[in-house]
Amino acid sequence: MKALHALSILSVLALTGCAQSGPFLPTSGPDRASVLGNAALATGPTETTASLPYVLVPLTQPLVSLLQTKDQPPSFDQSAAEQPVSETLIGIGDTVVVTIFESGAGGLFIPPDAGSRSGNFVTLPGQQVDRQGNISIPYGGTIRAQGRTTIQVQRAIEARLANRALEPQVVVTLTDRQSSTVSVLGEVNKAERLPLDAGGERLLSAIARAGGPKYPSYESMVTVQRRGRVVHALLGEIAQNPSQNIALRPGDVVYISREPRYFTTLGAMGQTNSVEQINRRFPFDSVNLSMVDAVARAGGLTDDRANPRAVFLYRFEKRETLQAAGLAVPPNAPEDVPTVYLVDFLNPSVFFMASKFPIRDGDLIYTSNAPATELSKFLSLLSPGTGSIASVRSGLF
Repeated sequence: MKALHALSILSVLALTGCAQSGPFLPTSGPDRASVLGNAALATGPTETTASLPYVLVPLTQPLVSLLQTKDQPPSFDQSAAEQPVSETLIGIGDTVVVTIFESGAGGLFIPPDAGSRSGNFVTLPGQQVDRQGNISIPYGGTIRAQGRTTIQVQRAIEARLANRALEPQVVVTLTDRQSSTVSVLGEVNKAERLPLDAGGERLLSAIARAGGPKYPSYESMVTVQRRGRVVHALLGEIAQNPSQNIALRPGDVVYISREPRYFTTLGAMGQTNSVEQINRRFPFDSVNLSMVDAVARAGGLTDDRANPRAVFLYRFEKRETLQAAGLAVPPNAPEDVPTVYLVDFLNPSVFFMASKFPIRDGDLIYTSNAPATELSKFLSLLSPGTGSIASVRSGLF
């Protein structure tokens, strides 16, 4: 009689649930069958009933290898990374100091009674390069300085003085580089306009001279403006990849902004009895983050609820990436295709794949409930009318 009574209650409640517009049992999201059944494109036949078509892709080793080559942190393109350190050229507004040596006393600049002098040279007062790009040398006239190196200006002065001074030798020193500066600002400890080092300046060196970033490298985005062009790279990627430490040019503007990246988890994941797990939106804590890292940060799959075969990662994937993975994506599909990656954690080898599967900013990881969880919920609803779940079980078995 107990068995018949319990089965009658189960039948009535099941029929009642079928008659409702929504699920009878409480749930935190779609189950495995719902996700599989509503994929617009999958490796197997599916029935498309979703309002927003999406692609279902099981996680495989070739797919992980493909995504590893495409999912790189924001970085400078090849053209910016390959530019060499620029040669130091004199510009308008720069200050130069000219020192002229002669081979002996009695020349143009060294008087005959030069015995008390410390040397056979004369240092001219520092002078700024004028708006026309010139400097002035006594007995040498106007010398073109803009766009030249210090060595080229030295030779030009020596040529002008060759017939007037005694075997003149010239040393030109650039003391203040107003024309060759870069600005480093934003989330740095000391925003500054810096003169470029004469030996060449690279990006990390300029950031260091500005006091370094205020926030961790994996949250600091570096933007470089150069002659109307803008390029971006993650500071952590610049630090790890020497080719990303690009050479700076006069007039460059370097801006550091804090741009933390996040991923979100839903469903049967995390320790629900922990206050720390209430927030399901997690910031990245490194430059690169794998799916294993993300699941671990979220507290892992819950032992009493999760279906380890039904872990899904939602993201918008590039159409060309899906085509490169061998999926027959229609040519008229949008550039960013709604995509669901299926991860079966009951397969031991999947752990190795997931440890290499890169997580992106904005990814959503959803873990479906196990079928037994739904039964447990159903039985818990029967407990008020039957005394306890144990009594229902004893009546059924």
